[in-house]
Amino acid sequence: MLGMMIDQEFQLAENLVKCFAKVIDEVGFIPNGSRTYYLGRSQPPFFSFMVELLATKYPDSLQKFLPQLEKEYKFWMETEGKTVTMKDGEVLNRYFDKFSTPREEMYRNDLE
Repeated sequence: MLGMMIDQEFQLAENLVKCFAKVIDEVGFIPNGSRTYYLGRSQPPFFSFMVELLATKYPDSLQKFLPQLEKEYKFWMETEGKTVTMKDGEVLNRYFDKFSTPREEMYRNDLE
């Protein structure tokens, strides 16, 4: 996305954010990939950074994508196992696969 913005491919960058917004609407977060077996795995929470970057060209992006920003934030803050509270009270988020079964794309390796 940084490259798209540098190359002034603003419409392409906006379309990418729109696609991810649709995924968040449907799934609640951005999965690791577009196959169903990735629905247990999240990507790092980059959506807010993407929207912030897009807003440098389209200032209305923050308001436009606010529902998806809030939905993804809720996923990261309220999903079991996604937060870790440090001794000083700092809250960190982590991403992982919620399923304990072997990964379909690495089935053989995971069984070894």
